[in-house]
Amino acid sequence: FFDQALPIHLLYPQEKPQHATIIKDPNFGAMRKCELYGCEHLLRLFVKLPQLLSQSNLSKPDIISIIGKVGDLVRFLQKN
Repeated sequence: FFDQALPIHLLYPQEKPQHATIIKDPNFGAMRKCELYGCEHLLRLFVKLPQLLSQSNLSKPDIISIIGKVGDLVRFLQKN
């Protein structure tokens, strides 16, 4: 989900040229985006997640499950 959302929803305009260069580089192009981008981008995903989930084809129980797990992760990060 992160890898699909990154180039469309999570990158700032000034980051997009760098992303285009990275995905063409044979050393990095085969890597998953979640292996290249850090916590800043994960936090952006958390902010955009409600909007992205509402536009998805996921069932309501699946969306509720995802929101619960993200909440657990955020609470874990707050404690640690």
